[in-house]
Amino acid sequence: MTISLLEFVGILTLIAVIIGVVAFVRLANRITRTAREMEHATKRVAALTPNVQALLDNGEAGLVELRALTRTTSQIAGDLRAVTGEARAVTAHLVSILESRATSRYGAIIAGARAGLDVLRHVRGRNGSDEIDERAGIPAAQ
Repeated sequence: MTISLLEFVGILTLIAVIIGVVAFVRLANRITRTAREMEHATKRVAALTPNVQALLDNGEAGLVELRALTRTTSQIAGDLRAVTGEARAVTAHLVSILESRATSRYGAIIAGARAGLDVLRHVRGRNGSDEIDERAGIPAAQ
């Protein structure tokens, strides 16, 4: 029994059709699986959408509050800079006034402090520090 060319081509065509059908069935199974996974993913996205939307809304509200806080902080910082500048100007003015009168006043303050310390040393040296403490209402250390 010899196979003719036409029978050989027919057998090859039949084998190709069988291979094509098997490939088509496998492809159909993969497409079906992918469709199920897409449906599952779509359901998950649909379930998460309200939560994500609420999160985005909260984030947007937080950003609005943060912008308002930043704006207020900037205004406070500007006011603080203005106050600091005015305080610096007043301090510089006071320093210049005191520097012009400082020599005589500082001399008087230092002389008064020296006199006070001399009197205190004289009183403590003559009467003793315990007597001064007792007069001030502080009990003497024993």
